[in-house]
Amino acid sequence: MKTARLKKLTQQLPDALDLMSRGLKVGHPVAVTVGSVATDMPDPVGSEFGVIADQINFGDDIGTAFHDFARRVGTEDANYLAVAIGIQRGTGGNLGRILNVLSQVIRDRYTMRKKIKAISAEGRLSGLILTFLPVVIYLSIELSTPTFYGDVRNDDLYPFFALTIVGLVLLQGLLLRRLVAFKF
Repeated sequence: MKTARLKKLTQQLPDALDLMSRGLKVGHPVAVTVGSVATDMPDPVGSEFGVIADQINFGDDIGTAFHDFARRVGTEDANYLAVAIGIQRGTGGNLGRILNVLSQVIRDRYTMRKKIKAISAEGRLSGLILTFLPVVIYLSIELSTPTFYGDVRNDDLYPFFALTIVGLVLLQGLLLRRLVAFKF
């Protein structure tokens, strides 16, 4: 449930930032734009921004409220938002533009993740097939012609070579998995 909530929050965060950016461009203060996100956006972004709005209304600094949000959520995008707001509060500048750029970056990263997952799907499937193909071939030979391996099973070197082949197949499977597993 936590993973699904974080995924939904990450998907909704660019829209929330766009809503804040539009409010800031119109001339509303940050606290008002955070409150409008809290009321206009569905959960989980709406409830999280509601907590931020409550913190600001009860006297917390905006930077502190967003850092608490980033700590609560624990996503990279929330950390970027907290740092961007903290830097803007300290140095000044156009917060609406910063939020606009940040929302576009988050959208682009999400799109890139989906593209990487789609492109690497072929590699993952190939690795799976190449890993299980020797097992399928062995079982088909064993079932169709039991004497094929049966004649050499009594040899003293058979266990050594059998374990070596199994080890190499497992190593190949692990290497192929590492080749197509991307952390994004």
